Amino acid sequence: MKLYTKLVASAGLLMLLPLGALAQSIDDLEALSPEDRRAYMKSLSPEEREAKREEWRQQWEALSEEEKQARREERRASADERRAQMREQWDSMSEEDKAAARHHFREKRDRRTAKRREHWDSMSPEQRAEAKEKHRDRRSERRKERRPESSD
Repeated sequence: MKLYTKLVASAGLLMLLPLGALAQSIDDLEALSPEDRRAYMKSLSPEEREAKREEWRQQWEALSEEEKQARREERRASADERRAQMREQWDSMSEEDKAAARHHFREKRDRRTAKRREHWDSMSPEQRAEAKEKHRDRRSERRKERRPESSD
């Protein structure tokens, strides 16, 4: 039985190895499918995830403003393309299928909300304050990225 467990575990790890080699840069990660991206990030330890995010953050900061803008435009274009595909798929659905999809999305949203609420309720006041501060900092950074400082 122990041999079987070791074989299954090693086979699972071997399946994840190619994912580790795939996502070495921001571009590589974006090239992965959403499922592969999730599997890759899930295969990393929390420390490895944070190190990888920091590496990508440094890669992003090293880009020129023109390169950053080009990347943003590429992301917008691909998002527009995905939205168009989704709209086309939605328009081709029957009313019954649309109703079922709406029901599914509402249930999914409610599960996420309940999970977030449960996590929030389990946090200490100090953890909540820290989470709020972190959220404010991220929002502030995103606003600065979207609105470059005006030159006076």
